[in-house]
Amino acid sequence: MPLGFLVTAVLAFALSDMVRFVVLSIAASTLYGNPSEVARQEARNIEGTITSAHHFVQNSVVVPDQPPVFCGPASQGLLFQPATCEIYDVRDHTEQDKIIDAVKASVTSSKLKAVDLRFLDHENWTTTLESGQRGPETRLRRVHITSGGIRDDPRQKLITYRHP
Repeated sequence: MPLGFLVTAVLAFALSDMVRFVVLSIAASTLYGNPSEVARQEARNIEGTITSAHHFVQNSVVVPDQPPVFCGPASQGLLFQPATCEIYDVRDHTEQDKIIDAVKASVTSSKLKAVDLRFLDHENWTTTLESGQRGPETRLRRVHITSGGIRDDPRQKLITYRHP
């Protein structure tokens, strides 16, 4: 009986997107926890720091009333997930450094654990009749910031998104 249940569970996981989504969501929630309201406010503060450090010429394609900066909050469960910010349309290395320095100062002064910054070339958003979806995007640079230092990955990487 237990072997039959295990085989059924494995087949359901392998064949069903919904089962896989539920199982992996529960695993992620257990490992990383859910962001607190304090973490959400810290993410909004980081966005403010970024938009204060750099003037964006145009707003986001996806959210037209804000600059192309999106920060997700940190979370802590069994493991720590740092706040992550995606920053579009900042191609100049010197301007990226200004943003990095501003966020580093903010991390140090506010005692944040860590922030990941991801600089991307531009938002690649394809609109359909009913909605929209992201197309491939080029990550220009990734920077991990802690109060102890900065880890900079300047390698470009093409990022593709799966769509159902």
